[in-house]
Amino acid sequence: MGKESPQACGQLSWVFENIDQSTLRLSRVAENLQDLLQAERGTLVPRLESLDLKGQYSEAMELLTNGAKLYGVSLEWECDLEQTVFLPADSDWADKILLHLVTNAVLCSERGQTVKVALQPQGQALALTVEDQGPGLPDWVQEHLFEAF
Repeated sequence: MGKESPQACGQLSWVFENIDQSTLRLSRVAENLQDLLQAERGTLVPRLESLDLKGQYSEAMELLTNGAKLYGVSLEWECDLEQTVFLPADSDWADKILLHLVTNAVLCSERGQTVKVALQPQGQALALTVEDQGPGLPDWVQEHLFEAF
């Protein structure tokens, strides 16, 4: 038996990489659908802990910034909290929320654009805002954005 050509090995590597990426994507979709189903049934139970959202999101934004660079998009992170605030929250869900919002904003942006992410006090609460320069959602989509599908 002869050896495979370097070109064939490269193509095979590309195929396996694509399979791996597709599997990860499908796994995330399945996990999100499972979460939605549990939320709809009222069986989703958050694991509440005392969470430093400023610290957690600051660390996550460092990683997301590097990922956004691959798409040619810049991220700006602003956190107007003067002191550390601990909130009862689920750490995994806090990360998912940030990840989904920032990822969507990056994917809707063009190379050279900037996505702004801010965590700011708003009365007795904290407000997380993600602002991109994408085309936005049509009115008919906005009307049904938070409805179950």
